[in-house]
Formats: sequence, C-alpha cells, structure tokens
Amino acid sequence: MSETAGRTIPAFVIISGGARPASIARLLSSLATAGCPPSSEVLIVGRFDGPIPPGVRMLAASDLATEAAICAMRNQGIDATSGDPVVLLDDDVEFTPGWWAAMAASGATERFDIAGCRCLTPAGRRWYDWAWASREDPVCPPRLLDYKETSANAYVSGCFMMIRRRVLGAVRFDEQRMNHERDDVDFCHRAIDAGFTIGIIPAATVIHHLDPAGRSASDPASGSEAFAEGITLLRLDRHAEAIERFRMAAPTEGSRARYHEGVCLMELGRREEAKAAFAEVVVPGPGASGRSELRRIHYSAMYRLGVLCELEGREAEAHALYAGALAGFPEHHAAAEGLRRTANGAQTS
Repeated sequence: MSETAGRTIPAFVIISGGARPASIARLLSSLATAGCPPSSEVLIVGRFDGPIPPGVRMLAASDLATEAAICAMRNQGIDATSGDPVVLLDDDVEFTPGWWAAMAASGATERFDIAGCRCLTPAGRRWYDWAWASREDPVCPPRLLDYKETSANAYVSGCFMMIRRRVLGAVRFDEQRMNHERDDVDFCHRAIDAGFTIGIIPAATVIHHLDPAGRSASDPASGSEAFAEGITLLRLDRHAEAIERFRMAAPTEGSRARYHEGVCLMELGRREEAKAAFAEVVVPGPGASGRSELRRIHYSAMYRLGVLCELEGREAEAHALYAGALAGFPEHHAAAEGLRRTANGAQTS
C-alpha cells in the first residue's frame, strides 16, 4: 500500500467518454472538498477536451472511449498509476464533503480488498452500491443488499469501486466486456473466488448523477431520445414527466416504454393504470426467448402485477403471479418472498 508518513495515498482513475465535461469539472471540484490526501494521484482515462487542472493527468484513449471499452480503460488507468488503493470512478460521480475522513475512519483500506461506499442518485435513492447479482442467469435483475448483508454473489458498482492494488496483480477487468456488460459483477465475483474480501462503507457517500450524455448502445437506458429522457426523469423521481416521455416513445420502443410507464404510475400510486400497463407487457407473449431485455421486462412486469394484487388483498392472484415470475427468474428474491407471504391466501382460496 502506498503511504507517506503513515498515510494512505490513493489513485483516482476517472473513466471518461468525452461527452460530460461539466460532470468531470464537478467531480474534480468535489475531490478538493472530499478531504483526500494532497499527494493523491488523479488520472482521467479516455477522452476529455476540457482544460486539465494542475495535478491531474490525462491518458488519451479515444478509440476505447468510442467503443465504450470501459474494462480496457480501467486496466490502462490502473497500470498508469501507482497509488494504493485505486479508486475507479465514472465521470458523473461527485464526492460529498469529508468523504475521505469517513472512509479512513472506517478503516476501509484495511478492512476490505474491494470496497464500495454509499452511492445515491440526486433524488436520494441508492444506486447499486452494494448489490447481489446472479452467477447463473445474467438476465436476472440484480437487487440491492442491506448494508449488513454479505453474499458470495455480491458486487460493488463500477461507478465507484475502491480496490487494493494487491488484488489487481491477480484479477484484472475482462477487456472483452463493454460498458453495461456486467463488467463490475464479473470482476467482483472473480475476486471473491480468488479469496479477496469485498464490502461496503455506508458512512461515506458519493452522488451518482446518471448523466444521460454519451450513453453507449449497451446502456439499458439507450434508445430513442424520448425513451432516454424518460429513464433520466424516472431516476430523478420526476415520474409524471417521465410518463409523458415514455408515451411519446411507445410507438418505437414498445413494451420497454410501456413497462417503465407502469413503474412510474406505480410510484405515483395510480394502481389501476399501472396494472393495465404491466398487463399489456405480460399478455402478448412469454418473453422468455429472443432479446434478453424483453425477457427481463416480461417477468419483472409479472412480479409487479403480483405486488399490486397483494396490496389489494388478492393473495391467490398475487401468489400465481409471483410463481410465474419465479418460473422465469428462479433467483428473484423479492418474488420468492412474495410467494411465501401469499402462500396461506393461495391455499384458502
């Protein structure tokens, strides 16, 4: 571990596709108030056309940025720095004041080989900071873990990941994986299998702004302009505005738009409209073949219909819907919990 006078000296590696200069400026500004050691390394990898502040280095990799080759950019950034630990960052992350002190007080660099911290959206929702992902079914929706939970299937989001350098001598990012191809899930699972420890430091917080600029084709939020805007608004909890965008996108996006419209309606408490939206997604076909995204949407809509039925006291219907969701995703934790909750109602109907 790189230390000066007993202090850990981290290396911050920022992955940039070049479309978010204002976001990078915000990130760099937040580093100044995060309280990080003044000798910390800061490296931007990829493409960035803005002015480079003093103390920040640039590793140009325009071709990789264009291809959304995020794993190759991470590996190059790791190799171009010497600080320990390495802190990998998306370019639309922002540190909260005093972040480093919170991490240091928790002993983050000693407790875990790979660590995450609390990661919130601008609306205050957690963003896959400490989550579970299936090893068997890459389409199965991930789920947030409670900060007290542990799992051999845990992973830390690649938008913020602190890694002790000794891990990187044994486990590298898979350069065959592009952005949003379970790159962070794969890395964390292989590191766990190699015997390294992974954990979460909820006392320290970063904000993930989820900037829509520069989305790659592999991003689940990519698509028509209206659909992408809808996803951004949904993530900001601006549900009424998001519904308008999803309805605009429906002619080209089909069930993708209708499903997300249903999510917004559910958040707004408009249950009957939400049920109608989810039912349209579920009814046309099983969705278990073809594009994996359609499969995920189909069974996710089935699960949400189960939730709505359970809220209305229709436990037998909810039980059947939860069972259907589990048939598509046997590892769907929330559907399994719903199945257990509604078991008695199903037996007495």
